[in-house]
Amino acid sequence: MSVYRVRLGDEVVEVDGVAGLVDLVKQNRLGPEDPVFVPASGKWHYARSIRQLRDLFPQQAAKPVPAPRAQPAAEPEEPAGAQVLNLRRGRWTPDGKGVEVPVFAYDIDADPPAPLRLGLIVVAGLLVVAGAVLALTYGNYLGQHPAGH
Repeated sequence: MSVYRVRLGDEVVEVDGVAGLVDLVKQNRLGPEDPVFVPASGKWHYARSIRQLRDLFPQQAAKPVPAPRAQPAAEPEEPAGAQVLNLRRGRWTPDGKGVEVPVFAYDIDADPPAPLRLGLIVVAGLLVVAGAVLALTYGNYLGQHPAGH
């Protein structure tokens, strides 16, 4: 089970699994703008960005969108999920922890990714073993039946 860290004001709370995050939301201790460290990504994300928590927050009324400002044509437009936000300042500690916490605003799944890398390693290993067996079998065949005889 993954351990998530949640920054609630000036304190950082460790929570076991997604169920612990859901409990914090239901207790109204975790809000949509609170940073959550997701071990699967190794980064801090807003709680509203985590798929498993998104539906638990009350939907905010749609805010009027200001008219876009004219931008120079030379700059390409960034996709909405690629925006980088300013760093949040935490409380300074002598060991340097908490000075600045970057928080990312793109959507994320709190569950760790499927073990794809392990699967690829197993498949590659099986191919190597199969190749070695084939090479040994072919070598033994050539040793028993020399060419030209």
